Amino acid sequence: MKSYTLSELKNHTGKIVDAAIKEPVSLTKHGVPALVLMSQEEFDRWREAADPRRAYLLSELPAEAAEYLASSLEAVTASNYDEQ
Repeated sequence: MKSYTLSELKNHTGKIVDAAIKEPVSLTKHGVPALVLMSQEEFDRWREAADPRRAYLLSELPAEAAEYLASSLEAVTASNYDEQ
């Protein structure tokens, strides 16, 4: 991965953006990696490959997940009553 400073980004935006369209580039601040610049296509690929687990508020829970949660809770509750 190519690396550029934030100062270089300020002075050579076009060149660095063109590089980021081809492959992700690292941007450093005071010698420390701070950001990664990448194309939208690369970002979308990265997001699709990311861990699909997600936390939801109960009010935002998708219907499929709510049904799975409800059936799982019913199964656990039923098995607890069967053990008693």
